[in-house]
Amino acid sequence: MPDVAIRGHRWLAGLPKESFVLEHGVFESAQQAQRLIKAQAELANARIVMLQSLKGAPARYLVVTGPFRSQERAQNFKARQQLPPQTHIEEVSRVLQQSLQPGPREAQARP
Repeated sequence: MPDVAIRGHRWLAGLPKESFVLEHGVFESAQQAQRLIKAQAELANARIVMLQSLKGAPARYLVVTGPFRSQERAQNFKARQQLPPQTHIEEVSRVLQQSLQPGPREAQARP
C-alpha cells in the first residue's frame, strides 16, 4: 500500500464516524489521484484512501476532503466552491467500510 494511502486511511479513521467527506474521484493509481490534487487548488488538503477491490480487480484510490459535521455543511461547501455534480458527499463510517486498511507492518512502519 502506498504511503499516501496509509496516511489517508489513518486520517480517515481518526475522524468522527458520523461526519462527512466529499469524494472527488476514484483512480486506478495513487499517482493519478495525486495529479488531481496538484491540479486543483481547492484540493490542497485532500487525502487519498485506497479502496477494497473485488477479486482480481486492480486497486482503486479515492480522493476525499473534509471533514464536515453535517451533510448540509458539506453541501454548502460544495456549492460555494462550485464543485462538479459528480462530487459526492459520503459519511465517514461508510467510506471506512469501503477502504482497505493498512496491514500491521505498514501501519507500524510509517508514522
